[in-house]
Amino acid sequence: MTRRTVIVALCFAMLAAVGSVSQAADDLLGGMKLLPGYKHQKLQGIDSIVGQVANPKGLKIMYEIGRVPKAGQFRLGGDFIDRPKQMNDRRVPMQFYKEQVINKQPAHLAYTKDNTLMVSFPQKGVNFTVKVTDASEMADALLMILTYPNPAK
Repeated sequence: MTRRTVIVALCFAMLAAVGSVSQAADDLLGGMKLLPGYKHQKLQGIDSIVGQVANPKGLKIMYEIGRVPKAGQFRLGGDFIDRPKQMNDRRVPMQFYKEQVINKQPAHLAYTKDNTLMVSFPQKGVNFTVKVTDASEMADALLMILTYPNPAK
């Protein structure tokens, strides 16, 4: 195989991966229920789907959706990485790390010493990240994020 053929094949593989992730863009938040005053905004990503759920009062939940590669499959730049689990595996100082199954989907939650909450849904390929300043913001963030994995989606 020539170098040019390999490059063309890689380009097609990347376009196919982005195309499959782009299908998720039609229903980015999988039925996630937003609290009053919060708005969803799609942002421009390079190799993954990104956006935010924000309130004018300041709470901003960022998300990133990437392709979930099958075991042994070639990884691309925008592929999903389970950030909370990665932080826990690297023994980053945290206030807590928890795992739970929500709507038949595994969920990993990490809360760092700098008050950053990270929630991932590994089967869906999504990471949520939000900086919270108090218990009320933590409640708002969790009340919305944990509605994400709609089992019908």
